[in-house]
Amino acid sequence: MKRRGRFQYYILFLLMLSFVSCEVKRPRGVLSDSEMENVLYDYHIAKSMADQLPYTENYKRTLYIDAALKKHGLTQADFNTSMEWFSGNPDVLSQIYENLCTRLKTQKGKLDHMVALRNNAPKESLPGDSVNIWAWQKIYRLTGLPFNNKVSFVFPADANFQVRDIFHWNVRFRFPKGSPDPAHAPVMVMQIVLQNDSLINDSRRIYNAGGQKITLHSDSIHPIKEVKGFIYYPAGLLDKIILVDRISLMRHHFRVIPKPVVVSHVDTVRNVKRDTMPTQKPINQSVPTGAPTTISAQKMTPQERERIRAVPKRQIQRTMAPALQPVQQPAK
Repeated sequence: MKRRGRFQYYILFLLMLSFVSCEVKRPRGVLSDSEMENVLYDYHIAKSMADQLPYTENYKRTLYIDAALKKHGLTQADFNTSMEWFSGNPDVLSQIYENLCTRLKTQKGKLDHMVALRNNAPKESLPGDSVNIWAWQKIYRLTGLPFNNKVSFVFPADANFQVRDIFHWNVRFRFPKGSPDPAHAPVMVMQIVLQNDSLINDSRRIYNAGGQKITLHSDSIHPIKEVKGFIYYPAGLLDKIILVDRISLMRHHFRVIPKPVVVSHVDTVRNVKRDTMPTQKPINQSVPTGAPTTISAQKMTPQERERIRAVPKRQIQRTMAPALQPVQQPAK
């Protein structure tokens, strides 16, 4: 029993020794994993901000990075020392960068939400082939006075937008106190802005009440940058208000529908080559010499005609006599 107990102690001692030997030794002055993660988080944000500076302000790039390191009480030499050790331990550094990616994605989502609230625009459109992406009010009351004479929207493109998308902007106009005069009729405008800053637009004046629709087809080469539009009512009379409702902005992905193949039996028969048609071999019939033939005269050669004419009638009757005799039936 004592030997068995000593053996167990030896095993425990070896296991503890193996754990201690597997632990990565970190020299003095090197940051811990959590500290290095926080430093790299601020370092990369400062570096990305410095990269956005114009060429004439390149001298400010070092100021951004120095400010990020100073926030954690480090100098460039301290950061380089820790970074050199982490570079020699790629497993530890890769885990830190995985945590950084998660933090940066979360922060980006929060920033996108704040930008959407500031611009009064949705953060991302709904996926799908045919989707209503309108995300604002469904009804507006316009009087034509300043600050109440325009309805506008700007929809930035996201991952759900595709080239050759089709957009339908549907609006219903109502004039409770009669249609406005043509000089002050409301205007409806819609635009597609592409990545190369080219525009695809359409506009119309609204003279009568009812539904109105603008359809735009995006480019097949350049991606979409944003979709925007507005309704402007230039009238200045309070008694000529208009109501705008039933607003929708439909986005349709372009799809190529293959045409059905119609097989024509007549064309199929006409297109068959002659070589592929089965040919019927002529039947060889033995015709006695000088006997009349059933072949029409049109298919006979001149030599064959002369030869048949030269045969005497008696010889023809003698040749055909056995075939013309009646068949005798056996006596009962």
